Amino acid sequence: MRIDPTSPAAGKQLVDLHLPEHVLIVLVERGHEHFVPSGSTIVATGDVLTLVASREVLERTRQTIFRC
Repeated sequence: MRIDPTSPAAGKQLVDLHLPEHVLIVLVERGHEHFVPSGSTIVATGDVLTLVASREVLERTRQTIFRC
């Protein structure tokens, strides 16, 4: 999921996003950097997050938290 400037996730730590159960963010792509995030990782506009979740939970997360 790409984080756009209007996303409520932009500028927040992952731990503060209150993701649903069974959602795991496994990778952050930021520019030419790729890294495994921790709860203290701050989500930046333009980040691409790789999430693992069921289809249903992933869609709900996309609509409610990331709005993308």
